[in-house]
Amino acid sequence: GIIERYKKGRGGEENPIKQLQSSLTNLGQINLTDIDHLLKALIAKKQQLEKEEREIDFEVLHRLLFNIKEKKIAQLKMITQELEIINEDFKHVTKKREEINQSSKSIIITQSLNTFKRSSEVMQNNLIENYQSKQIEEELRNKIQSIFQ
Repeated sequence: GIIERYKKGRGGEENPIKQLQSSLTNLGQINLTDIDHLLKALIAKKQQLEKEEREIDFEVLHRLLFNIKEKKIAQLKMITQELEIINEDFKHVTKKREEINQSSKSIIITQSLNTFKRSSEVMQNNLIENYQSKQIEEELRNKIQSIFQ
């Protein structure tokens, strides 16, 4: 009844290892050649399972590295855009600095502050994205360490 179904596990079938043990116990006379073939089959199955596990690990690692690469390319593009904005701001500030000698200081300072505010907002957004990227990199390092240990 219930105990037999519990022993058999899910689906009503016995565990393959228990089936093998039972078969070996019930065979009576088993020769050395049969044992050798059985061991070779078990070793081949183990090697196949290990290979499949390595393939899966490297597939996961490949995808993770690809995603990080894409993220870094996007970050590089954002940093390049930031640099362009900073260069524009620098030129603008340099021009305004020269104008300070000729015009009112308060007007120039207000315009420069607005320019710096725009640069600051872009940099704050990028800091947030860089923080998220560092978390992904840490996960990658942990995965790589676990694969090669």
